[in-house]
Amino acid sequence: MIHPVQRALTLAPDAVLLRNQGQETTSVELARAVQACAGGLLEAGVVPGSTVALHGPASVDWLVALHAISWMGGIPAPLASDQALEPQLRTVSPSAVLTLEPETAILTLPLGLRGAPEIDPHPHTPESAALTLTTSGTTGKARAVHLSWRQLDSAAKASQARLGHRDDDAWLGCLPLHHIGGLSVFLRTVRTQTTGVLHTCFSAEQVGAALDSGEVSQVSLVPSMLRAILDARPERPMHPRLRVLLIGGAPMPPDLLDRCRALMLPLALSWGMSETAAQVATREPGD
Repeated sequence: MIHPVQRALTLAPDAVLLRNQGQETTSVELARAVQACAGGLLEAGVVPGSTVALHGPASVDWLVALHAISWMGGIPAPLASDQALEPQLRTVSPSAVLTLEPETAILTLPLGLRGAPEIDPHPHTPESAALTLTTSGTTGKARAVHLSWRQLDSAAKASQARLGHRDDDAWLGCLPLHHIGGLSVFLRTVRTQTTGVLHTCFSAEQVGAALDSGEVSQVSLVPSMLRAILDARPERPMHPRLRVLLIGGAPMPPDLLDRCRALMLPLALSWGMSETAAQVATREPGD
């Protein structure tokens, strides 16, 4: 399979794939950073087929490392940055970890790792493992879930078919990147050569301002986030460019739904889980 960063580089080299705090990263720039990080992983002794954990706050470097691990043939395993590292390592059993934490018993590498560039992407198959996630543990003990390249591609295509697609789409991501709902934003925008807008932490005021400004066309939220955003801004419709408010992670409270109806917000209520690469059932925006 063609790596999504390589596909973006070929199809849309000048497309802005990432935006964070006013800084933009094009397909060319992302590919260069991914290749350099992949080279650093190989130089450090990480071999193709290895599971490599990611532990740290959301950042552009974090997303570069995610793509770089799969570029050199590894399997990225995102971990919660606000939880202790060692118990999570026991769940995913990685060969190495990219982290800001002190050294662990396994190979520890910095999140901003760089090495020799010009590394060709590893030739993955559709059925090979693309991602290892840790379940939220809402129905039992947290465990590792392995997703294939075919699953990620199928989930991205299904989401695109349900939510629609525009060449100038910009999808705001402010959910934690170790959960599939937050991570999917940036997996899917690279696959469609559109822009993923990274907010490294959630601020109702900042997200509300972005939705009102016309900067983004899509956003992924849980109901409590949406409520906080509506509470922090005047009761008025949002910018007309915003065409999808993808809501998941918890049931939608009836009173919040009534507020959204009154504002004619383009809600797309969804249900999904880690094992299915996010969405299973999603309403059309505005339904």
